[in-house]
Amino acid sequence: NFLMGSLWPLWLSFAEALVSSGGDEAVLVMTFNIRTASRWALRDGGDASNGRTWRERKAKVAKSIAIGKASIVGTQEGLAWQLDELLAELGPGWRRCGRGRVGDGSDDDELVALLYDSTRATLVDTNTFWLSETPDTPSKSWGAALPRIATVATFRRRRGSAASESESSESSELSSSSSSSS
Repeated sequence: NFLMGSLWPLWLSFAEALVSSGGDEAVLVMTFNIRTASRWALRDGGDASNGRTWRERKAKVAKSIAIGKASIVGTQEGLAWQLDELLAELGPGWRRCGRGRVGDGSDDDELVALLYDSTRATLVDTNTFWLSETPDTPSKSWGAALPRIATVATFRRRRGSAASESESSESSELSSSSSSSS
């Protein structure tokens, strides 16, 4: 038996989870468009004038993730500093993997990152690739206005807070890919 996630509307992100259901505890996965806190979003996107700046949204995003009790969260449109602040809100066990769509590590490079609670999941492997004719290189194809990326990771479920990686052979896979418009 496998638990499979769902396809969200295109303006969100895509998350698919294949989770072994051999244990008694489900692995909960969610996807979240945290909305970029870029200068564009503040100025032209209306965030400042509509009361939806990252400062105003950060705690609500963290609370939504906590209420959902997710072990793994696929994100879209997060800047590195936003994700770091979100991880701090979520607690010391939370980590992230993934790269930005431009791939230059700049402050304005939006990531399609996977956040995970390291007390419940151990990162085994991760890869970010571009949805283009050259998937290993930051790029765009097929008329896309911006580079489209996907981050794929393999996790091993941890049993209990003091569990080691070798205590469980169950794995979960989650992929999250950018699908924002334009």
